[in-house]
Amino acid sequence: MRLQKVPGTAHLGCLLGLLLSLCLVTGCSYWSHPTKPSAAFTADASACQAESLRASTTYDSFDVTRHNAYMACLRTRGWALQDQR
Repeated sequence: MRLQKVPGTAHLGCLLGLLLSLCLVTGCSYWSHPTKPSAAFTADASACQAESLRASTTYDSFDVTRHNAYMACLRTRGWALQDQR
């Protein structure tokens, strides 16, 4: 028995993979920006997620290239990962 692939589920899986990895990376950390409020992170994170999909080499599973592009995008926008104390 073969399961049918539902259109759009690969992108959802990619998003969930990125969010999971972000949660694991930031479990004891948080993103900060020298001039933007923390509420602005959501907009930048969404834009970086879209940009990272363009850098991706695969669309079926977690992709290290995509993750690295996402992290680099946030850093380019001035966000820094800080240790929570």
